[in-house]
Amino acid sequence: MAQQPYEGFYTSSSMGGGGMNQAVLDVGFQQAQQALQRSNVGGALMMPIESLKPYFRLDNRYVARKVGVLLLPFGRVAPRQRCGLDDDVAREAVEYFPPVDDVAAPDLYIPVMGLLTYVVNSAFAKSGSTPEAMAAAVVSAATMLLGEVLLLKAAGFIVSVPGQLKWLDLTAWCGYKYVALCLTVALGQVLPSLPLFGLMTYFALSSCYFILMTLRPYCARDGKVVMKTAPFLYGAAVLQCPLYYLYATRAL
Repeated sequence: MAQQPYEGFYTSSSMGGGGMNQAVLDVGFQQAQQALQRSNVGGALMMPIESLKPYFRLDNRYVARKVGVLLLPFGRVAPRQRCGLDDDVAREAVEYFPPVDDVAAPDLYIPVMGLLTYVVNSAFAKSGSTPEAMAAAVVSAATMLLGEVLLLKAAGFIVSVPGQLKWLDLTAWCGYKYVALCLTVALGQVLPSLPLFGLMTYFALSSCYFILMTLRPYCARDGKVVMKTAPFLYGAAVLQCPLYYLYATRAL
């Protein structure tokens, strides 16, 4: 059976009711979209929604391949693929393939699901967690992730990173560490201390390598890292180690 891409935030199969219900949903969505576009508030709301859609355009094959790269990144982190524009087009104007067509493209589905799974696993690891505590944990994890993104964005601006670092791209790249964190928290319930520490060390180094190889093309010209961006590149990579240990030890 062919895999269906996650084109948006719902699918007809998840809503149920067959073609008639889906047709009604489509008409209602179109009417709501037109109403929003006719208002000033609607224009402001539609812009972030439209910018989010490409980050959720993926399928099961992409998710499986991406998780494999995140857990075993060494030698497998490839640069993003461009959409066949002319070579003389400015770098800022280059469009990239969406996740469904390129495993190197950033997405927000995996980070969001990883963050939520991390919180749930943490709650099971710490018996007696209440729904209020879980909600607070989600807010805390999201706040820490936002702080990391803000720090990298500000550092990239200060050193004038040649490539364009988008907010949502950085959020996806920083949020990918939750995949390994989920596995760490789950295995932490059965592994002895020494093997668990080895596993944490491996995943911390994996996160460093992934960020290093992902950000490198944005910090380079003609294939070489620009000298003034080197502290940003290597600092962002090294930062993943203490952050990973912090997230992991808080959940165990």
